[in-house]
Amino acid sequence: MNNYYKTMIAFGALTFGVAACSKKPETRPVSVADTTVSIQPVPQDTLPSSYTVQQGDYLWRISYRELGARGDSAITEGVKQIQSLSNLSLDRDISMVVDGQLVPGKDGLADLIYPGEVLKIR
Repeated sequence: MNNYYKTMIAFGALTFGVAACSKKPETRPVSVADTTVSIQPVPQDTLPSSYTVQQGDYLWRISYRELGARGDSAITEGVKQIQSLSNLSLDRDISMVVDGQLVPGKDGLADLIYPGEVLKIR
């Protein structure tokens, strides 16, 4: 037998051995019925009733994060709730700053909040 055939036989045996050793373990599909997930609502009395404003916060974000409001109308209602509970006056309704002066807003929602300020949220 010449060297070419010996090399081919050795290569074939090596390839077969690697393929046999690298066989993937058998898996079975998992159905959703195999898993049970229990979701319990958080009791309202365990949720915080106030929130301390952090730098960069704004009422829409607080309504979204702390009250769980989703969608524009729900977030707006959350902002109104925070504004009412925290006694935020309409002089905090600002639309922009022009030449260092605050320009009053027209939506009736407070915009100015300050880091360290404690807001009632529930």
